[in-house]
Amino acid sequence: MKNLLFSLIATIVFSNLSLGQQDSDSSFNNFFKSNSFKTLSKNFDFEIDNVNFKNYAKILHDSKEYSIYRVEIMIKSKINFITFFSNDEGINYYAVFEKNELEKGLFNHYDEEKNLYASFNVNLEKDQMYNFKLITIYSPTLNKSACIAKIYNRLKTACETDMTCDFLCDLNPSCTPMLLAWAASYCLIH
Repeated sequence: MKNLLFSLIATIVFSNLSLGQQDSDSSFNNFFKSNSFKTLSKNFDFEIDNVNFKNYAKILHDSKEYSIYRVEIMIKSKINFITFFSNDEGINYYAVFEKNELEKGLFNHYDEEKNLYASFNVNLEKDQMYNFKLITIYSPTLNKSACIAKIYNRLKTACETDMTCDFLCDLNPSCTPMLLAWAASYCLIH
């Protein structure tokens, strides 16, 4: 549990910082040549030029078998995100598109085929902070949906019981969606 909390805190703190490793990180770079990226860009109408390569994070977690990344995508003047990983050395990638619909009070997560699998209510709090609340998890397979909900709730509870993690999560508006992306990534692998 301590490793989980440390990874979670590190993820939250460094989620919007460039790691400066883009040139040497083949798993990160190869994603943008993959079929997964081509499918995402076609389905969500963006090009490689929309990717902010200077603002990405490598999400820390316990497994050495794969890396999870989160990168910023600018589409029609809105900041969106892609969270992705490969557990077979870049042969296949799994990606989550995080769509910003703050004007509707929503932040939605989609798979590569544009299937909605999670929705968040988003409220602007005082001091320009956003509060994300998970509304629904959609899944064609109940087992995946149950797994995502279970892992997400464990991560959220673990973070809320640790004062540092809870405070940092309150400061970072992308914390809650990132927890869900992490849970989805975990459930896709296991």
